[in-house]
Formats: sequence, structure tokens, C-alpha cells
Amino acid sequence: MDKEDIRLKELFESNPKEAFEMLFIRYYKPMVLTARIYSANHPESEDIVQHVFVKFWEDGLHSKINTSFRHYLHISVRNNCFNHLKQLKIRQQYKPDPEQESQVEQAVDFMLNKEESDVFEKAYSELPPQSRKAFEMVYFAGQSYQSAAETLSVSVNTVKSHLKTALRKLKNSTLLNNYYRERKKS
Repeated sequence: MDKEDIRLKELFESNPKEAFEMLFIRYYKPMVLTARIYSANHPESEDIVQHVFVKFWEDGLHSKINTSFRHYLHISVRNNCFNHLKQLKIRQQYKPDPEQESQVEQAVDFMLNKEESDVFEKAYSELPPQSRKAFEMVYFAGQSYQSAAETLSVSVNTVKSHLKTALRKLKNSTLLNNYYRERKKS
């Protein structure tokens, strides 16, 4: 230990806060430079060094150090950099390929749409025949009420009534309500 470290160690006994401030001022920049050797990202380097200093303060490590503070901080920063790099490497290993992730999302969307479509088809098939036909013409084929009425040989008001019945039955369909309730939970 050099004379400065001995003075700091004594100051930690009488005034830990002031000693820590002096330690921080003396070693922060050199430790950031040390971290920059291992990390090309300056903000990451600063975060690592700050973490080392916070741990040093919170754990009261000043009393446990028998070597120089500089040596201890250097080794701590280096080890924290290695740990950080290991974590990055692990994250990279488990990071999915964006193209593969997109394909998985598309498959999930397709399956959900297929499942939703199947549930709707089943609920739709339970509609009364005239309501189902009116629904198909207006909502699927995009026909006007007038055109649907002419095709079905009924009045426009009857088409509206069939549509109202179809929408009410779909809205109150136990099958659809259960499906959407389950989707909402997950």
C-alpha cells in the first residue's frame, strides 16, 4: 500500500464518507479507462465502474482490502467486465434470429386466425338459414341491402331484420364469447 492508500484507510475509520469521495475522485476515471479496454461502449464502462464503487461502499470493503485500493478496484472492474461480457455472450446465444422470429410470429398469427376463423365458422353455421344468407350477401359479398333483398326476394326491411338477428346471435354466441374470454386471459 502506498502512503495515499494508508491515509485513505485511516480516513475510512474516522470519516468513511469523505474517504469514499476521495477514493472515487482519485480512481473513477482510471477505472473507466480500464473498463474501456474490455468494453467498447463508454456508457457500459461507466456503469460497470459505478457498480464496482457502489458495491465497495455498500459492502464496506475498505476494511477488507490489504492490497492497494487501485489494485483492488482494477481487479474488480476487470472481473465485472468479464462477467458483463459473459452475460452479453449468453444473451446473444439465446437471441432468436429476426427472420426466424418473424416466421414464428406469422405462424402464431395464422394459427390464431385459423382458430378464430374456425370458431366463427361454427357459430356462423348455427345462424338461421335466411339470416346466414343475408349476412353473407351484405357482409361477405359487400352487396347493398337492396341487392340482397332482390336476390332473396324479400323487402329491404326483412334483410335488415335478418342481419339484426344474425348480429345479435353472433354477439350472444356462447362459443364466441368463451373463445374471446379465453384469449383475453392469455
